[in-house]
Amino acid sequence: MKVVRKIFAICIALFFLVACSGESEPEQVYIIVTATPAPNELVVRMTFTPVPAAIEQPTVQAAPTRAATVGPIPSPTPATEGLPAPIANEVFIAEQEFERARFFWLEPAERTQSIWVLFHEDQTAAKGKWNIFEDTFEEGEMSRDPNIVPPEGFQQPIRGFGKLWRNDPALREEVGWALQREFGYVAEYRYEFGGEMVAGEYIAGPGIHYLTTRENETYRLDESNFTWSLMNR
Repeated sequence: MKVVRKIFAICIALFFLVACSGESEPEQVYIIVTATPAPNELVVRMTFTPVPAAIEQPTVQAAPTRAATVGPIPSPTPATEGLPAPIANEVFIAEQEFERARFFWLEPAERTQSIWVLFHEDQTAAKGKWNIFEDTFEEGEMSRDPNIVPPEGFQQPIRGFGKLWRNDPALREEVGWALQREFGYVAEYRYEFGGEMVAGEYIAGPGIHYLTTRENETYRLDESNFTWSLMNR
């Protein structure tokens, strides 16, 4: 029943994530509840086909249910006495891999709607810089540009990722083409507060985010210098 409720929650979240784009071409987004090992992932494929009323109705094709597990986020760093306790939750994450970067979107978000872009430092894709961009996509806007045709084997990103990618030429050049479709999944997220205690009062400072991907890889995102690293590679 827990897995069934989780699938239902994912479907609701996905409705807002991949709702009507006003296009005639059906779009498929893959929802994954992470499991270990990867071949045992629970995959829910949802197909959205535009209808005249401009409301897309999802058709769900679900794989056999399995118990889901979350990725290997390390134990919290011992916090300075007085600092807020870390935030730890399972959240819905949208992720897409690009030639030289990886895009993330989290729901529920700890801040305003935003897209996190992790730029690869080198070909190992194990560390680099990251930045936060505003997610300005609104329902009813063009999901993709039909005039942009990706090379064979690549993808044009859609919706929020796609709008950011299309409207920022410098970013588009830096990250390259998408290597696969956008994936959505439920996984573990934790935020450890930074800052210090001064005369018994907490003074906020940069913290650290931990994200678990659908491959059970853990990303550490440091707000103090906006660097990231892949912890278990």
